[in-house]
Amino acid sequence: MDTQRTSTPPAGISRILAGITKTHAAVLSWIAPLGCVVCAGPVDVLSPWPLCPACATRLTIDGGRRCDICGKPVISELTRCMRCRSAEVSFDAAFPLYSYTGTARKLLIAYKAQKRRSLAAFLAMRLVPEILSRFPDHTIVPVPPRPGKLRNEGWDQVEDLASILEYRWGLPVARLLVRGKGGNEQKTLDREGRRINVVGRYALLPVRKSLDNTVPGKVLLLDDIMTTGATLSECASVLKAHGSIRVCAMVVAAD
Repeated sequence: MDTQRTSTPPAGISRILAGITKTHAAVLSWIAPLGCVVCAGPVDVLSPWPLCPACATRLTIDGGRRCDICGKPVISELTRCMRCRSAEVSFDAAFPLYSYTGTARKLLIAYKAQKRRSLAAFLAMRLVPEILSRFPDHTIVPVPPRPGKLRNEGWDQVEDLASILEYRWGLPVARLLVRGKGGNEQKTLDREGRRINVVGRYALLPVRKSLDNTVPGKVLLLDDIMTTGATLSECASVLKAHGSIRVCAMVVAAD
């Protein structure tokens, strides 16, 4: 019985074919680029980020009354939300650009889960005016990633934002903190679990501990999403223990 033979191209030919495939995909992405990450509508090929103008316009900053501590919208005449009236946090104030719903939620899922890194430039552009107007003279300190994230995923979304704020917009950034090993991902825990999970997890970078007067007096923590504020509070505790007088926080969205 005859056996049908299949041939495998030499390694060199395989590399060439792979290169052609990648080039073809790149050309197609230029001719027919991926749509808007929010609505899947068309995006101009010259747009620096995969977000259509209509969806970008819908991302508005709530100018109404906010909690003095967490920065989330409040509907009462009181200056603190229900949670912040009873909770103790170490940061002085936080300001989220958006609520983690609708357009903002889809945008952040695309940025974080789908690794659409070009969105960092858009988000940083939206952060800049709020940072300059609300937190002048503050040094930005990014919340550090969990150990192994850079090695496993190749990037950190908060560091991307910090780098753009520093190198493109000229804002002062100091990478002062490190997160220790252990613990679970915050998103898998309830409110009390999140609080317990971060206790003792953050510390000043060892190189900073060996220097005097290296912690700024006014610090602005930078993170992507705030849920309970436990991570920001723990980071603020560390910074205040080493000399910071005022520690606030700027986040892209609050859940």
